[in-house]
Amino acid sequence: MCRFSLLIFASLLCAVSAGAQATDCNDPTASAQANAMAQQQWQSGSSPVFADATALAKVLKSHSIQIQCIRRSKEENLFPNQKGAAWFQSEQGIFEVWFLMDTSSATSVMAKVTKSQQSGSEQLFIQHGNMVFHINASARNVDRELERRLADTLRKAYAAS
Repeated sequence: MCRFSLLIFASLLCAVSAGAQATDCNDPTASAQANAMAQQQWQSGSSPVFADATALAKVLKSHSIQIQCIRRSKEENLFPNQKGAAWFQSEQGIFEVWFLMDTSSATSVMAKVTKSQQSGSEQLFIQHGNMVFHINASARNVDRELERRLADTLRKAYAAS
């Protein structure tokens, strides 16, 4: 019985590992185990921002920002009044969205992150309503282009609201 249980466990472990490697929804800064867990948690719909992030992805897609995948973010409990966060991978790059309970909370978060930006690793932030978009920028121009496209898209998409 012990061998049989071990065989089943090994098979499941291989299936989870293969699934984590087969998807393009892997954070290059996270371990394989963390990637698999975050994706599994996202697919279960247990994230408090699952509906918000899915709706945002539809808005972005309707404005030509193709979202390849969404998953649970490790940045989901950074601030008070934070509902959660989601990690997005688009054709243009990777970004995280912090969903705050209200716009004033998001404004407060923006003031804090703007003051505490570290030199050496440029951080790009966009606030829109109760959302704060975080792009961990490198020296690549694609990050600035992603920032510009997201800001333009948010302005256009929510102009009528």
